[in-house]
Amino acid sequence: MGEITDSKSGGAVIGEPPRISDHELLRRIGGGSYGEVWLARSVLGELRAVKIIRCSRFNDARPFEREFEGIQRFEPISRSHPSQLAILHVGKNDEAGYFYYVMELADDAGWRASSRAVESEDQGSSGALPSLKENAYAPRTLRHELEQHGRLPIPDCIQIGLSLTTALAHLHQHGLVHRDIKPSNVIFVNGVAKLGDIGLVTEAGDTQSIVGTEGYLAPEGPGTPQADIFSLGKLLYEISTGLDRRRFAELPEDLRAWPDRAAVVEFNEIVLKACAKDPARRYQSAEEMNADFALLQRGKSVKKRRAVERGWSWTWKAAVVVSLVGLAALFLRNELTRTKTSTENGTADSFENSGTKDREAYALFRQGKTSLDAGPIGSQIKSIDYFYQALARDPKFALALAYKAQAYGRLAERQQRPPKDCQPQAIQAATAALAIDDTLQPALHALAWSKAYFEWDWDQAERLLLRALKLKPQDAGAHMNYAFFLALMGRHREASEHGLFALTADPGNAVMRGDFAVCLYYAQQNERAVELLRQAISLNPNLPIPHYKLYEVLWTMGKHEEALQEWERWGTLNKDKRVSFQEEYEAYRDGGTEGHFRLLLANLEKRKPASYWVAPMDWVEAYTGLGDLDHAFAWLDKVCDERQPELVTITVNPHYSALWPDPRFKAVLKRMGLENRFPQHGQGASARVP
Repeated sequence: MGEITDSKSGGAVIGEPPRISDHELLRRIGGGSYGEVWLARSVLGELRAVKIIRCSRFNDARPFEREFEGIQRFEPISRSHPSQLAILHVGKNDEAGYFYYVMELADDAGWRASSRAVESEDQGSSGALPSLKENAYAPRTLRHELEQHGRLPIPDCIQIGLSLTTALAHLHQHGLVHRDIKPSNVIFVNGVAKLGDIGLVTEAGDTQSIVGTEGYLAPEGPGTPQADIFSLGKLLYEISTGLDRRRFAELPEDLRAWPDRAAVVEFNEIVLKACAKDPARRYQSAEEMNADFALLQRGKSVKKRRAVERGWSWTWKAAVVVSLVGLAALFLRNELTRTKTSTENGTADSFENSGTKDREAYALFRQGKTSLDAGPIGSQIKSIDYFYQALARDPKFALALAYKAQAYGRLAERQQRPPKDCQPQAIQAATAALAIDDTLQPALHALAWSKAYFEWDWDQAERLLLRALKLKPQDAGAHMNYAFFLALMGRHREASEHGLFALTADPGNAVMRGDFAVCLYYAQQNERAVELLRQAISLNPNLPIPHYKLYEVLWTMGKHEEALQEWERWGTLNKDKRVSFQEEYEAYRDGGTEGHFRLLLANLEKRKPASYWVAPMDWVEAYTGLGDLDHAFAWLDKVCDERQPELVTITVNPHYSALWPDPRFKAVLKRMGLENRFPQHGQGASARVP
């Protein structure tokens, strides 16, 4: 390839480009004082970014070693959380005096990738990112966005704030800090903002070297989580106002004329707190800052909440000297404020916005929704009764109709009732809800999944999900519903985009975190799926489904004993007494995986349909696990006849991968209308999802 020169240092020769294992360096796309970034192609044809750090660029060897140590610390956690820039490989050549690391590639600045942009329904089902033009590629950074647009719309600023505070929270939890947060060090990967230049990452409290950029540095210097929060605040000031960070805390002179001035002022409340000179007055954690962004995204006011907090502070001090009457008044105010805060945080729906004027109907609806979300079989069945009672009081209660539709869909999806008993109820309720309010998102989702699960009308299902997404483009639930559909269709890259958006928008939602883990499992990203499922369980240990999904992933990974432990936890939470877990452990100990599936088969044969409906998909799973594909396909015909919702996972769930290469699987795909979406299945191809 010959010698290369550094255009940013007057054309000085910086030596031969090194040979990077399993990668071809295409061209230099960036650089700084200590290294350069290259566009590279892996042996599998994937485009990557490679950063090369040379010892000769440093005055002595110690800073070079410290940067290498920083990469060593960051690399293990870079792939453990979707908010981080993934480090795919690290290499070092002591003789040649350099080290390098291979990273996921930023989006092309020539094409503004956006995980929130949903084009018209005429776009069809492609939706994939366009292929990069290698010769014209330039990384999309936040600095590039500022240069192109001057300032960014506040919804974009909020989303960037959510993404970067999520990344910082994860970094700080591992005892690391970034030290140089600025627009040029933020890149976009699949539309998601991520922290770049991670070579400066080090342990919190490291004061051996002062790094950073003037204007973004905290007054006390870098090296602490509080300093990172200060730098992020300055970055957010620039992108929201279009002003240079040195002009903080000025606001634009013509702000009064801006159509979004109210949103800018609200956003500035977060910036002001992040950039307080006194670290004690700043956000005490990135999670705390993230919570304020989430509040803004839900359309709530940070200023009003701060006013309430300041009022509380004064009231608390006054309470020391007030009388018993004053204390009683204080208690009353506490209850009112607690209720208001609960509503603002989205933990309680608003009766005024529910669509019914009957408070009793609303109370019954709330009980039904709580039961539906609880997880165990009995509580979900009970939820339907609550919805019926609510609708008996108000037959036009669209929200109750929508959730009644969802409840019936979930009963069928989780194999608790035959599809023929659930399909008409789900479709009728969802259609009736949309007849009352055709913009009702839960009804659109319920009808979309009914079209997918019961009718295999994939195009109509996608149109309904896209419509729900367009109505609320910032809604985490809409993005996660679409992500799950995309994962079932094998469109894993798109699914990852929407799933990441949902997680960033609602990081504390255990159900959503578990759903995205399943998307990753279907894409065969098992390690990341396990991490997210454990996070979901940590957020809400009483949800049964994440334990069952963790059982599936661990079993696929060959971690059978761990998997069985999760299966037992699922059964305990689900109040499922049909399986003796002691018997299960003995079966596995004596017969391994074959013993496990033989016991599953024996338990299925013992069940009596009169007392419990035996889902044919359970038989498919048992026979597939035993390698008895003849019986598996025989039962698969019955599954197709019943149109059991679980069937839609069969093309991507690795539990059934033994079926994919069999020519008989092609007939199943054709019957479901999926033969063109999964051409690699049913033709003797490899069982791996590409």
